[in-house]
Parts: sequence; structure tokens; C-alpha cells
Amino acid sequence: THNGQELILPSVTSILGDTLPKPQLVSWAARTAAAAALANPHFSIEEAAGAIYKKKSQATDKGKAIHLWAEDYANGKPINIKDLPLELQPYGNAFQHFVDLNAPNIIHAEGVVFNVTYGYAGSFDVISEMANGKLAMYDYKTGKGIYYESHLQQEAYAHAEWLMTKDKKIIPMPKIDYKSLVHLQDNGKSALIGVDEPFEDFLKVMEVWKILKRKKDS
Repeated sequence: THNGQELILPSVTSILGDTLPKPQLVSWAARTAAAAALANPHFSIEEAAGAIYKKKSQATDKGKAIHLWAEDYANGKPINIKDLPLELQPYGNAFQHFVDLNAPNIIHAEGVVFNVTYGYAGSFDVISEMANGKLAMYDYKTGKGIYYESHLQQEAYAHAEWLMTKDKKIIPMPKIDYKSLVHLQDNGKSALIGVDEPFEDFLKVMEVWKILKRKKDS
């Protein structure tokens, strides 16, 4: 609800996901299914294909864990790497590496931003004050690579007009000095990747999304 009106806005992830091609996902799905079939020769085609959804579930669990680490860090609680499941320990080390290098002071976490003028909304990971005093908005990424879609996503978030905090308060969107992606890698290291795409590129993708939606709904 904003200014007494109930807003229903499309999400940035839906706009990008329904519009931009993802050839890397086709390759990933094929490799995942093939690996499952080779490791389990007794698998049926359906069981091998189902391995894709298991991988997606594991990725979701990884994302939830990272958000918990960020919340604990904001509350002054350090990560105990040794207590993490073995598969998460490299990412725990990478998260700690990022924190040690950048000393972020988390201002907002897991909030919702929206733009009434252009009509979109989305959920961001973190807005922090960095060691240099600048305000940075960033999302955590744990995949093998960082894709163009993620850059456009951050641009859309940073150009929002309003921010709804976790306790449902709506405030004007703060001025973001740096838009970034934090790549937490399985070697225990992190990389802070700057985002500097034209906001107009996201708006162009959104226009294509509107055309496709009209075609689908007609």
C-alpha cells in the first residue's frame, strides 16, 4: 500500500526472466541431468531430469543461508565456519572474506523497493554503508558466473523511488553511490563487481516484456 492505494506491480525478476534468453540454463540443465544419469545408471529419464530440481533446491538453501549470515553479521554475530555443513563452508569463508575486505555497515537488508512512475518492484539483498562512507546496494551471487540480467536487476533496484523496510515502513529510496554484485565463490574468496549499465536498458527490456505480456493475454 502506497499513499492509500494498493499497488500491484510486476517484479524485476519476472520482467527480466520472461524476456531475456538464458542459454546458460539450457547447458546447466543438460550437464546436471547427464551427471545424475552417469552417477546413477539405474535412473530413469524422469529421475535424471528430476536432478535439476534438486540442484535448484540446494541453490535456494544456499541463498537462505547467506541471508542468515548477513542478518547475523548486522547483529554482531560472527559466522562459525566449522559449524556449517561442508558444502556451505567455502561460501561462508567467501562471505567472511567480503566482510573483512569491505567492513560494510548494513543499513537495510531484504527489503522491497518499487518505482511507481515506471511500474515495477523487487526485493533487494542489502544496502550498506561501506568503509569509505559511501552507500552501496548489492546482491549476493554464488553461481559460476555473473550474468547481464543481474546487472540490469541492480540498476532497476537502484533507480526505485521508494523502499519498504522489513518492518513495513515506506521511505524514500536513499541515494545509492555504488551498485554492486558480491560474487561468493566456491574457493572461499569473494569478488565485488561494480554495476554500471544504463537504466534505459532495463526500461527497454520492460517495454518488450509489456509487448509479450499483451500478446500472451490477448
